[in-house]
Amino acid sequence: MKRFSIVFFILLSSICQGQTDNAFEEKLQHCFTRYNEQSAQEKIYLHTDKSVYTPGEQIWLRAYLADAVTHVPSRLSRYVYVELIDQGNKVCKRIQIRLADSCFFGNIELPLDLNPGNYALQAYSRWMQNSSEDFFFRKYIRILPAADHLHIHTNQQTDSNDRITTTLTLMNGNGTLCSGQHFQTTLFHGSKIVKNPFIRSNDKGELKFDYAGRDSIDRIELSFANDKPRKYKTEVYLPLQSPDFSLQFFPEGGSLLAGIRQVIAFKAVGNNGISVETGGFIYNSKNKPVGAFNTTHLGMGIFSLFPKNGERYYALATGPGGQEKKIDLPVPQAKGYTLSLKHQDEHTIRLSVEKAIDSDTLPLYLVLHLRGQLITTFPVKPGFIGTMDTQNLPGGILHCLLMNTEGRVFSQRLCFIKPKAANRLTILSDKKIYERREKVQLSLQLVPSAATFTESSFSISVTNDSQVARDSSSENIVSYLLLHSDLKGYIESPGSYAYARPEETDLLMLTHGWTRFDVEELIQQKGKVLPPEYPVELEQQIRGQITNTNDKPMPNALLRVFVPSLMTFGDVKADENGKFLIRGFEYPDTTLFLVRGYKESGGKSVKVTVEEPVFPESHIFFPRKYAFESTSKDNFLDNFKDNYYMQDGIKVYMLEEAVVKGSRKKQEEWQETGNYTELADYLLKEEDLPKESMNNIYQMLMRLPGVFVSNQKVSIRGGGSPLFIVDGIEMDEAFIANIIPENVNNIGVIKDGGRLSMWGMSGINGVILINTKFGTTGQSAGPGYCRFRPIGCLIPAEFYMPDYDDPAVLASSETDYRSTVYWQPIVIPDSTGKAIVSFFTADLPSTYTITVEGLLDNGEAIHQEIRIERN
Repeated sequence: MKRFSIVFFILLSSICQGQTDNAFEEKLQHCFTRYNEQSAQEKIYLHTDKSVYTPGEQIWLRAYLADAVTHVPSRLSRYVYVELIDQGNKVCKRIQIRLADSCFFGNIELPLDLNPGNYALQAYSRWMQNSSEDFFFRKYIRILPAADHLHIHTNQQTDSNDRITTTLTLMNGNGTLCSGQHFQTTLFHGSKIVKNPFIRSNDKGELKFDYAGRDSIDRIELSFANDKPRKYKTEVYLPLQSPDFSLQFFPEGGSLLAGIRQVIAFKAVGNNGISVETGGFIYNSKNKPVGAFNTTHLGMGIFSLFPKNGERYYALATGPGGQEKKIDLPVPQAKGYTLSLKHQDEHTIRLSVEKAIDSDTLPLYLVLHLRGQLITTFPVKPGFIGTMDTQNLPGGILHCLLMNTEGRVFSQRLCFIKPKAANRLTILSDKKIYERREKVQLSLQLVPSAATFTESSFSISVTNDSQVARDSSSENIVSYLLLHSDLKGYIESPGSYAYARPEETDLLMLTHGWTRFDVEELIQQKGKVLPPEYPVELEQQIRGQITNTNDKPMPNALLRVFVPSLMTFGDVKADENGKFLIRGFEYPDTTLFLVRGYKESGGKSVKVTVEEPVFPESHIFFPRKYAFESTSKDNFLDNFKDNYYMQDGIKVYMLEEAVVKGSRKKQEEWQETGNYTELADYLLKEEDLPKESMNNIYQMLMRLPGVFVSNQKVSIRGGGSPLFIVDGIEMDEAFIANIIPENVNNIGVIKDGGRLSMWGMSGINGVILINTKFGTTGQSAGPGYCRFRPIGCLIPAEFYMPDYDDPAVLASSETDYRSTVYWQPIVIPDSTGKAIVSFFTADLPSTYTITVEGLLDNGEAIHQEIRIERN
């Protein structure tokens, strides 16, 4: 593993006795190396074209999969998963993206009926499911109302009897009030339904709900009653009523120790999960003030305290609404050791070790590692003071631990090493100001470094700033890989720490004292890790089991597999427990699989069960507003006068008319009811059968190509008697005469030899399908038969951009409203690090933000933005 040089200047060297215990250092190095080799953790980051969308749009994305320690592009997993999750933590969409051209890229098509609101994108690999879901990548996005959606303003009032009146003001997409409409509504408190009234909006477009405060309604579902004037359903998440807050204290090093002056960090958070500003005083058990505190950055702050042995302390804090809270501080400990850290300048950190009043002066070790790479270890004793030069360290979170040779950790501290400022990527445009539908040419130049360009690539997005709000504090690939990906919990404005002051970043380190590495456990386990529950996903696999009708495993049973869209046939043999595995080829999403199981002896009285893949439950935190933060109703209505309204700070334009010029083709799915219809060479549906002119089933069968009937004897192409399958069940020919034509949904014939292999020798003369109105229409039918559509690889769509080099396209009168002006998930520089891309401007004048992100083959993350002007 790569080692880094580090320079320590010991201010009080006389207290450091002896040399570094080489055996202990070698033990540590062995544990870290073994752990990293066995666990090989991954990180993932999503670059999306923007963070605000409307239903029907595409989310264009590229996933960067990296080794969690070195950040070099990971080649461990060949598939990653991306999920769209709503505010109720329901997975609305899930896609599987396979590695292609050494990259993971794709798109999520947003349904037209998707409710507006806050959503999150979550990304992970199957291998990452072995670790905590805290390591999954998450990004918040916003879905704005579509043109035919209702725009809803929320207002809440609480009276003296603690009854709440919630008023929803509804407006149509054209800016008119939605008055006099009947709605079916459901009011929720968590997952519990409180009431579901039928209600009519008044002439002001209002729906009013009155309920007791104890019910704390947090969500309202509403739809047009009886689907009139149209089918429409949405849900409204209500703001929180109470501006309550919590306050936590974090003594530096982990424990509050008696007899030494110690730094204590704190963090104030509202009950909506967002930071609040607060302040107050610290008191001892005699109610005498001994200190004061105030937040300085995003609800965080620090103060110092000299705790006395046997004394207790508490804080009186005043919240943003003037409410006062009493919070006890941790009890001071008479025994213990603490490690403290302070930034002296940009590249120098001061470290010191102290002990509590009743602690012995034990030999200890200071251990420093960065993402599992051991930096250094050396002996220290209480009273140690030293400074550390960090110029030769890579950027990221440095984990500092105070421990003994048995691996017991007494104190630990996180420290963020800011990466060296380097303009590694230069983006140049051929002009600064462009006209409507003009070509823009960009030149990307990567400055040479230790990285090569053989496996490096970038993704690039260009968005219209008047349609897509830019947030400088949002996440980027650099801030995520170096900071957020190694911290647990919700981090407010994560991207802001890329340029924050050291003392602000240090507040984050003090209040998020958690890392993905538990060094104490790592040493105790000698670097061993438990066998993974989820293997590295190198190929697509489908698992299942073949059992008898009593659910007992059928050893060595045979599974016959047919994939119609891929024209793929094959047999799979189950093991001694009836377990089977389908593998060896790739298939896209929604691919239909048809399988049929047989006993080892050839019998068909078996049941086939396909295992559902295990995906993690979603527990994403969504910040919420307070009721008093809502926009006033007057402002909400007035905004429509200018054909726009504000949605969470984003200006949304209301267009008079939206004309759809075309629609995307979707993958064809078989819609005909029945069993085995997917295999039919020819199928007659109900509308194709003039049943009133047919007296028996044989007259219907005669209409199938290649089917002959003579004296109630049926054959295909003059061969022997075919196999008859009625509603998925094999029947003898005598049964067929009893079927009444009026009861038939469809009939079909299977003549193809490959498809007939589903029935072995029984289907050698062909198969006649008859599906009746009373037959099985579910996922399985008949002995051993099963059909299913597993999650498969996404087939990425191609980003559409008008070609204005074509005079006919250039002269088009249709307005080009593109908010994502350009998206390219793979930009590969040449051997000199240079790449050229071009695109055309749209019709709305604005500035454009060009964002380029990438991950070099040496693990260095790249994020660069420039702006150009569309006149």
